[in-house]
Amino acid sequence: MHIRLTIAGLLMAFGFMPFLVAGQAAEVKVRGQFLIDSIKIGQPFPYAIAVTHPSDKNLLFPDSSYAFAPLEYVARQYFPTKTVNGISYDSAVYYFNSFEIDSVQSLRIPVFVVERQDSTSFWSEADSVWLQHVVAIATDSIEAPRLPLKVNAYYEPVAWLFNYPMASLIGGILLVVLVVCWLVFGNRIKRYF
Repeated sequence: MHIRLTIAGLLMAFGFMPFLVAGQAAEVKVRGQFLIDSIKIGQPFPYAIAVTHPSDKNLLFPDSSYAFAPLEYVARQYFPTKTVNGISYDSAVYYFNSFEIDSVQSLRIPVFVVERQDSTSFWSEADSVWLQHVVAIATDSIEAPRLPLKVNAYYEPVAWLFNYPMASLIGGILLVVLVVCWLVFGNRIKRYF
């Protein structure tokens, strides 16, 4: 009888386990979104992330070593934690570049809740941004003789720059050679003249 109650208790505990885990997961809420709706290749653009969590939780935001593919990390700006009635609010703005030519690019960022020996990641919902196509002609679909290229074979004068480091090096070497020659042959030179 005691074994049956224990097995029944285990089955009930494991039956309720998904609800307990879901209840803990609901404590941390992560929201992320792009702050603009369209981007250009190579120009930085912002992505904001905000996290609401119990004040006793320790959070880590991804840093520059995290792989934000297909976007490239540029910078980030963190804001101080605000806590009201045991609920903390953390936020950051990340700045990214994109060199992909896909028309729609998506991103979702994790936030890590640090436990004793491990961490749990909570992800934001995926948000998308549109790529503004600046070049109207797709050069890979046009034959080379019909490409709209401008030919310019005129000479373009370029200002002449004096190489001061090289001149200083040559002057220094000549000075050292002259001093060594004077030390070695100085008396002979004086007698000759």
